[in-house]
Amino acid sequence: MGFFIELFSNEIFLSAMVAIAISQFLKMVITSIKKRKFTPLAIFNLAGMPSSHMAAVTAPLTMIYLEEGMTTAFLVMLAVVIILFDDLISVDRSIGVHARIINSFLEIFPGKIKYKPVRTAWGHNLSELIVGIFLGYIIGYVGWTLA
Repeated sequence: MGFFIELFSNEIFLSAMVAIAISQFLKMVITSIKKRKFTPLAIFNLAGMPSSHMAAVTAPLTMIYLEEGMTTAFLVMLAVVIILFDDLISVDRSIGVHARIINSFLEIFPGKIKYKPVRTAWGHNLSELIVGIFLGYIIGYVGWTLA
């Protein structure tokens, strides 16, 4: 039980969890506004505005830098942020493109192949990533000032 108490009392870890919660809530609000109807399940969307992935890694990155400066922990976290950014902007978006191609190909043979359409919402565009980074920075900064 001590592990969980220590984990959830760690401000840096909590900044990541708060960043995920806030960005997913914002994602639900933004989706509901775009669709002009309340869409509560959008809180579980992996893609969309803002990127909760980037917010979740930028918040602790900010807190580590403000608390410790240019340490090994900061540099490792910075490498994670850069790798995740690249993955979200390129690889995940490619998966979405491939999913759309697979779905359209399978529609050519109606009734011949039973399938459930593949999820096509993967990855983020640049603006979603930048907003996620900005949100993570704000959450990390506020978390650092409150800690």
